[in-house]
Amino acid sequence: EKKQPLRLELPSHLERRVEVIEPENIPPDAKKIGEAVTEVLEYEPASAYVRQIVRPKYIVEQTDEETRIEIAPLPTLPIPKGNAGASMIAHLLVSKFADHLPFYRQVKMFKRQNLDIAESTINGWFNAGCDLLTPLYHALKTRMLAGWYLMADETPIAVLTQDKQGAT
Repeated sequence: EKKQPLRLELPSHLERRVEVIEPENIPPDAKKIGEAVTEVLEYEPASAYVRQIVRPKYIVEQTDEETRIEIAPLPTLPIPKGNAGASMIAHLLVSKFADHLPFYRQVKMFKRQNLDIAESTINGWFNAGCDLLTPLYHALKTRMLAGWYLMADETPIAVLTQDKQGAT
């Protein structure tokens, strides 16, 4: 099984929305020494933006032998070590299943927003999103099959025939 790329070089032209997550219980005399910045590609209908998560680092205790540094934990992301946010993955899934948009069309739509994402990257994000929904699928399947009556739409689809001109 070939692994799909899950990371993308995030374009600098996209808007950055900065969230600062401070660690808890920092003493007033703690000294900030830097910060860890994590960038996650997010999506709002008809616009993409980069969610920038800033986590300041603090020296909270310093002795001759040891320096203790505190930083807030990174929020849980849908793809570990990936940089696609939940809204981007949801958009890909909805576009694929509800809007019936193949990946190559989604790539063209993103290019119109000056966002160049490889089809293989979108495929990797899509597969990771589907993996996240697997427990939901199993729960729904179990619930449906537990009932005493299961319905299906067996409406026939009209097909043109060659036997009669204009007939289906």
